[in-house]
Amino acid sequence: MKRALAALLAVGLVLAVAVPVSAQPGGDDLPTDPFDRIQELQRRRDEARDKKTGLVGEIEQADVRVRELEKVIGDLQPEVDRLTAELQVRERDLSATVAAEQEAITNTEAARVRLKEARGRARGRVISLYESGPAAIVDAIMGSRDIQAARLRVDYVNAVLQSDRALVDTIRVAETDYRDKADKLEKVRVRQTEVRNQVAAVQKDRATHLDAQKKARDGQAAERDVKKDLLGKVEQDENEYGALLEQERRDLLRVSGLLARVQSGQPIPAGVVAGLLALPAVGPVLSGFGYRTHPIFGDVRFHSGVDLGVPYGDPIHAAASGTVVDAGWMGGYGNAVVIDHGNGIATLYAHMSALAVDVGAAVDTGSVIGYCGSTGYSTGPHLHFEVHVGGEPVDPLPWLGIQ
Repeated sequence: MKRALAALLAVGLVLAVAVPVSAQPGGDDLPTDPFDRIQELQRRRDEARDKKTGLVGEIEQADVRVRELEKVIGDLQPEVDRLTAELQVRERDLSATVAAEQEAITNTEAARVRLKEARGRARGRVISLYESGPAAIVDAIMGSRDIQAARLRVDYVNAVLQSDRALVDTIRVAETDYRDKADKLEKVRVRQTEVRNQVAAVQKDRATHLDAQKKARDGQAAERDVKKDLLGKVEQDENEYGALLEQERRDLLRVSGLLARVQSGQPIPAGVVAGLLALPAVGPVLSGFGYRTHPIFGDVRFHSGVDLGVPYGDPIHAAASGTVVDAGWMGGYGNAVVIDHGNGIATLYAHMSALAVDVGAAVDTGSVIGYCGSTGYSTGPHLHFEVHVGGEPVDPLPWLGIQ
């Protein structure tokens, strides 16, 4: 059994012809050689598994970091609340300074108008005095008819002079008031600038204490979510590669396991029985048995059968009488038939376009068992023909009587 299994693994190396990528299971870019294909699938599955392990660790670390940042944010909340309350006070101060500024602007403008009006009246009085001069006052008093009239005119003159002094005082007061209100306006504006700076400082302080931490937490959480999405894809890859790997292994071991079961206890020929088998189809030998340079990949690989150049659709015949023990799709073999001829001898016919027999059918030498095609790992129509003795592949040509 072990020899048969080892031989079948070697058989896997023979399937040297390839199909287009779209014809391969899963539409992947895997090697066409079954044994290499299995190794590559295993490598990819293991690679996906390693990536998954790494991502799980990174996600766990991200979760820990998110929890740490959540704790930092929670610890900072009281300070943030204090800064928020302070910010509200500063904003109220700022609103008050804005109102005070507006009031100061209004008062200053009113004082400026009053000062302007007072200066206008003073300018008019100065012009009047200039035009009449001091002599007009003396003439007005001396021109009185009597003492009583003179006294009234003196009182009038005193009133005028008193009014002039009041006007001067008004101007002085207006100037002082204007300067005071202008100074107050400037102070209000300075205070407003200070409060604005304080508001900005508190906002910056609060952002430093909380916003940066929240951004770090959100960024860490986003990175974690991206890795979780990637983990899902990697797990899907691992499962798909694993499923393909198992299918490939089943396909590769199918023939050896089958022959070991159905040929158990059969005697094995001591040597080659030349000409025991008939040629299954007419066509030149395109590729012989044994190690050869791979026609696609250019490296040396073992070929466990012979490839016969047979036109598409030509009938394939049983090389000897026997019983069909397998018929159907066989992975890289494509549509294939396996016949047990007894005495530990079996033949395999691969890449057929269609089958003409079912499992269990008894066939005679020359019976049509299928038709030539290019199914499985094949680049064109041909017949891949194998001979197994005791479960191991042997060179078919001597058994066909061909030297």
